[in-house]
Amino acid sequence: MLTCSTALFINYLPTPLILLTDKSGKQSVHIAYEAYSVASTTFPADQLKIWEDALPWGISLKSVSAARD
Repeated sequence: MLTCSTALFINYLPTPLILLTDKSGKQSVHIAYEAYSVASTTFPADQLKIWEDALPWGISLKSVSAARD
């Protein structure tokens, strides 16, 4: 008997990332400026709290919007 199954795994992070390239061609990853507003409208407050509780003291998801690598 041949069994075929497909699993779908999607990971949603509340930090939309963007890749920027400068004039010299150097690329860097930034957290999108709109990251907090996107996350707060996409995820329920209880899920955002889980992510914020995992951050170091004094750092919130809102405070890392527009952060860079």
